[in-house]
Amino acid sequence: MLYRTVAGPGPRDPASERLPSLPSPAGRKLWNGWFAGLQDESVNPEVAAAVRECADLLAGDLCEILPQDARYDIGPVRRVWATVGAADAAPAVEMHPGRWRTKASARSAAAAKRAPGLTALDYVRALDQLSEVRGRVADAWGDADCFLCPSAASPAWPVDDEFPV
Repeated sequence: MLYRTVAGPGPRDPASERLPSLPSPAGRKLWNGWFAGLQDESVNPEVAAAVRECADLLAGDLCEILPQDARYDIGPVRRVWATVGAADAAPAVEMHPGRWRTKASARSAAAAKRAPGLTALDYVRALDQLSEVRGRVADAWGDADCFLCPSAASPAWPVDDEFPV
């Protein structure tokens, strides 16, 4: 929606021609919050600068861009993803017993170690908690049309390297 509203269709992107431009809601500017970090979580300065640059580029006639603090707690998100990550690793543990211990990254191996003890109930509870987290985030950002934030804590790294710590 933001792309269609801010950029609209463009001749260099033929697929965009199929998307009609959307008017600003109720004749007002879109209100967009942005943040480049989350509590005490580390975000690479290059990533934080890129988010700030995007916010500056979006600001204008159609959008009001305001820096905000992240309006949610990372703790529940980490707990949900610990369970979901273990569930995601479970097939690899079953298909490649032992191999994942030597081939997986440290983070993937940690998730794989949790996989055998994971129950369906654990997984369902994690999905319920994920719904709660999504609801809290939506409630906290209810006054914003959208928000801009990093999708990764670091820039892309070489494919053969493990996630940088």
